[in-house]
Amino acid sequence: MPPENKFPLDYPFGTDLDNLLKRLLDGLSQTVLSEAKGRDSTVIAIRATKRMVGAGQEPGARIALSAAEFPT
Repeated sequence: MPPENKFPLDYPFGTDLDNLLKRLLDGLSQTVLSEAKGRDSTVIAIRATKRMVGAGQEPGARIALSAAEFPT
C-alpha cells in the first residue's frame, strides 16, 4: 500500500478490498484457472485482509493457493 498521505481523505485505507480481490480473480482466470471449467467461479473460499505498511516495511502482497478435487 502507498504511504498513508497518498490516499484521499475520504478513503484513508486505500483501495477497497473487494476491488483488489476482483483484480486477483481476473488474473487467476487468465493464468492458473485458465483451463478450469467456470474459471474463477471454481473458487469456493477466500480469506482476505488488508494492512497498512509501517515505516521501514516493504509494500507487497502475499497469496497462498490450494487445490482440491470435488466430485462432479
